[in-house]
Amino acid sequence: MIATLPPLAPHLPATRLAGHLAEARRDPLGLFVRALRQRSDVVRLRVGPLWFFLVLHPSAVREVLVEREANYDKRSRGYRMLRKLLGQGLLTSEGETWARHRRIANPAFRRQTVAGFATTIGEHARDHAERWQADEVIDVAEEMSQLTLAIAARTLFGADLDDRGRAIGDALSTVLRWHDLQRASLVPWRRVVPTLAGFRARRAEATLDRTVRAIVDARHGQTPRPDFLGLLMATQDEETGQGLTDQELRDEVLTLLLAGHETTANTLAWTLYLLSRNPGAARALEAEVDRVLPGGTLPVMGDLGHLPYTEAVVKESMRLYPAAWAMGRRAVTADTLGGFRVPAGAQVYLSPYAVHRHPDYWADPEGFDPERWLEGRTPSERFAYLPFGGGKRQCIGSRFAMMETCIVLAVLVRRFRFSLLVGHRVEPEPSVTLRPRGGLPMTVHPR
Repeated sequence: MIATLPPLAPHLPATRLAGHLAEARRDPLGLFVRALRQRSDVVRLRVGPLWFFLVLHPSAVREVLVEREANYDKRSRGYRMLRKLLGQGLLTSEGETWARHRRIANPAFRRQTVAGFATTIGEHARDHAERWQADEVIDVAEEMSQLTLAIAARTLFGADLDDRGRAIGDALSTVLRWHDLQRASLVPWRRVVPTLAGFRARRAEATLDRTVRAIVDARHGQTPRPDFLGLLMATQDEETGQGLTDQELRDEVLTLLLAGHETTANTLAWTLYLLSRNPGAARALEAEVDRVLPGGTLPVMGDLGHLPYTEAVVKESMRLYPAAWAMGRRAVTADTLGGFRVPAGAQVYLSPYAVHRHPDYWADPEGFDPERWLEGRTPSERFAYLPFGGGKRQCIGSRFAMMETCIVLAVLVRRFRFSLLVGHRVEPEPSVTLRPRGGLPMTVHPR
């Protein structure tokens, strides 16, 4: 049972939750939302000697990500598992390692640099859509994964992966499934007892490592290219005068490859699904795209300022289905959060999925309403909306991700409408990112 305690903070009621470990592993999204409906802004779970805290209120999120961010590091269980695959990249590193990598990576993600990739993104989206036949049923989740992987390869490496693309995509999927198995288990037996899934995961990790290292090695001695890898290799840290080592380049490239295609693919898939369920929004989007991009014109960065409804659709999709549905932190020292005493070493989880549904900040929180972004009906509280995180660790690629998603969406909806296959049950799967469980079969209808 959920038992509500007397409020320990004036605006942040606290709830103690016990005996819900199985539910947290089986249905974490449901647990977050049910706690939110109980007006529970911080939820405390005890598992044996361990404490877990679920943070659901924007004010408490701000405390963790900004006001006391030094006390909440990324040594949570989930990030420890990701670190085994990604190494010390921007997503998983800490302290001075992270700060140095961030300084080196910053020039690659400046607005003018990002804008230079707009044409490449539009061309890939156009060419990918040309493969689809009228009234063909496609798995939109898989198609968006293939498309964004191709875009990531071109913008990261300046080259097409060709046959390696399928191998990399399959390897990433295998590793992410293995990550889910480990996340669902409190004991480390899955990592030490030989299993077929574990063997496949290690083989997939080796494939990713070998492919990325080969790409980095091949670039030495070549003329620098204007892609992300070229910019990372050419930039030196302004404080130390040193660049990234080959191992550090490997970690950053693999991090960008995972984050740069997996999150955007899921956002696009969820967006097309939501548009299929909201035909009025779909028609308004089509009208805007047709007006701004007539006659098959591919969008560039400058066009995005004339596509406000397109951007609103993407923002609303990320509100309902944020790819980064949860973020883990570890309390370095004892603290008080949302009225609870948080012991040192406790695992703290922030849930954008839940925060984006907080009834104090969002009218009709479960409804798909792009108009809210155009009419000023969004919260002024910064941390009521955090699809890219917040604070100094906010995603460095957020500008690129928004540009890519809006451009791909504009190209696709100008040519097709999408309808969900009748009878298919759509369910979010909280993996490393928030995926549609079992794919997303949809019929493509030429406009």
